[in-house]
Amino acid sequence: MPANKKIQHALDAIIAIITANYSSGANAIRLRTAKPPNKISVFPAAIAWVGNGKWTKDDATTKRGLHTLKLIIAVAAKGDFQREVTTLMNYSDDLPDKLLGDVALSGNVDTIIEIRYEFGDVPWGDQMLIGWLFQIDVKMKSPIA
Repeated sequence: MPANKKIQHALDAIIAIITANYSSGANAIRLRTAKPPNKISVFPAAIAWVGNGKWTKDDATTKRGLHTLKLIIAVAAKGDFQREVTTLMNYSDDLPDKLLGDVALSGNVDTIIEIRYEFGDVPWGDQMLIGWLFQIDVKMKSPIA
């Protein structure tokens, strides 16, 4: 029987990786959460949530999931585009390396299949943000409750 893997635990593991690597120093991410807030007031911000996915029945006791977990790393767009982009480029290669360094997300997924990204405007309610939107495709197997 596979471990009882849950999507929220995978999101929490992503934030734990960010916390372990970006809590202090020049590249510190000041807001790190897997519970998306209505408004972001601290930057840079890292917010993880589930995008889409599917569960299929593997056998009588097991389900298999393919999910896209979303992660933004963003700053407020204040009109100093050069500074904002320079700040955000610090995460371009380093963050995927950190995530792929733990492809099971602390045992909460079977594997990270791939990481896709977009860079630019990040809509968040009525706020104007700029940053990365990472889409992390994961595979997981879990018991049917």
